Amino acid sequence: MSREEIYNTVTGIIQEVCDIPENTISPESSIIEDLDISSLEVVTVISKLSKKFNLSINAKELMAVETVDNLVDLIEAFSEA
Repeated sequence: MSREEIYNTVTGIIQEVCDIPENTISPESSIIEDLDISSLEVVTVISKLSKKFNLSINAKELMAVETVDNLVDLIEAFSEA
């Protein structure tokens, strides 16, 4: 899967779970500060992404994710492994 496809999937799930308009999400968007996503919504987004991409993301990896782009990087790294 290409980086663009991963990004589109990530933003689509964020839009679906958090009811955030597409035009407010960018790669540089901070998940908590810019998008104002609650911790429960973060857990739901990660759960849906884990199922979609067949991933097992641990807490340490998740704590390193600050932006949408960081999340795409993490998924891309798992996909290449």
